[in-house]
Amino acid sequence: MNIVSRDEILEIYNKFVLPYKKELNRYSNLPLHLNNKKWKWEGKDFPRIWALL
Repeated sequence: MNIVSRDEILEIYNKFVLPYKKELNRYSNLPLHLNNKKWKWEGKDFPRIWALL
């Protein structure tokens, strides 16, 4: 049985999770002031919308 130490877990977290966790919040500020009756920004996949446009 292979037991992973606390330091190894922190090393994996800092190497793989932490850098991408910062990227997840990059698109959190959607232009909600541009909402109108036909279109709402909430719940939309913002990068995919721009890719389609």
